[in-house]
Amino acid sequence: MKTIGIALNSVVGGPSTYATELVFALLKLKLDIQLCIFSDKKFEVPQELAHSSLQNIVITLPGKWAVPLWDHILLPFALLKHRVDLLHHTKGVVPLFFGRKTIVNIHDAAPLLFPETFSFFQGMYLRQTFKRAQRKASVIITGSRSAAADIKSALNVGPDRLLIIYDGAPAPTQPLDTDYFKTVEKKYALPTHYILYMGTIQPRKNIARLIEAYTLLKKEGMLDVELVLAGRLGWNNKQFQVMLNNQAEYAPVRYSGHIAEADKSYVYTKAKAFVSPSLYEGFGITILEAMHYGTPVIASIAGSLPEICGDAAILVDPLDTQALAQAIRSVLTDEAVRLSLIEKGTQRCTHFSWKKTAEATYAAYQKLLARSNQDAPRGV
Repeated sequence: MKTIGIALNSVVGGPSTYATELVFALLKLKLDIQLCIFSDKKFEVPQELAHSSLQNIVITLPGKWAVPLWDHILLPFALLKHRVDLLHHTKGVVPLFFGRKTIVNIHDAAPLLFPETFSFFQGMYLRQTFKRAQRKASVIITGSRSAAADIKSALNVGPDRLLIIYDGAPAPTQPLDTDYFKTVEKKYALPTHYILYMGTIQPRKNIARLIEAYTLLKKEGMLDVELVLAGRLGWNNKQFQVMLNNQAEYAPVRYSGHIAEADKSYVYTKAKAFVSPSLYEGFGITILEAMHYGTPVIASIAGSLPEICGDAAILVDPLDTQALAQAIRSVLTDEAVRLSLIEKGTQRCTHFSWKKTAEATYAAYQKLLARSNQDAPRGV
């Protein structure tokens, strides 16, 4: 039985959802492989998926500064110790001193195309990581045709090594507990009616223009709907903090912080609209999450979002504040538009599943394992 190592240290946001759902979906397939999860903290698995073909090797990360140490020194040592035949690194890393076959995820080309939206050290490390992947990775997986085109252009990766595998949409779920809605509302101080953004708070997500568009609507008298911004604070959130506290110039908004995974479904379901005004995305998992829970979606025309949304969202220029405000106004005031988006969103979700993601990824594992070890990258 072959051993597949999956590395998912220090992942947050969409990449975290991807890594978690991929592992769960692979376990559901009940494959004839040994899965070895290498993580910086305990990887929680539902009881029904816990079985003997899964190992979790926890390699403690001393701090964010130590990510390169984890990736290139601690991880390779553990991979060799546990006799991993193939490594799948979900953050694009081909470790130094590991000469076996390696599949990596490059979710988008943002560090290469928008270096100004990353801190100096994070951006530098990601760019060097991606360039090393271009030279050394056996296969690079990305989540959309749009991201693949950007990666191909920025890194000059040949089509034989660049694989497009779409992320999944949430699986059908049991009806939500109506009593728990009250708990979630209190926990995150949610208003009765709100527009929702969920994701990391950072410049590339274009939150400033969303606040400006919301302010325009407030000045028009749309006082019964509030704007809720949910997600962890990312790098360079100074402008967001200034706008949040400047209620003389901008309409008050609610920042709810990080939403626990178990609570997301409730937060999405209650929202009158979900807005993703991002300047660039490689996939857009939150788009499908919102659609799945019956929330009308407004998204930007940037990156992969038109590809993922299809005709199931209102698409706007992320640089056009007026257009963004008009899209929100349309969803809030036109019942036909709202119902159409909900119906199309539900249908759109059927095109994506984590089962399909896992099957395609496993096929990539099998194809690579069948190749001669001479095809694997060597040395540093």
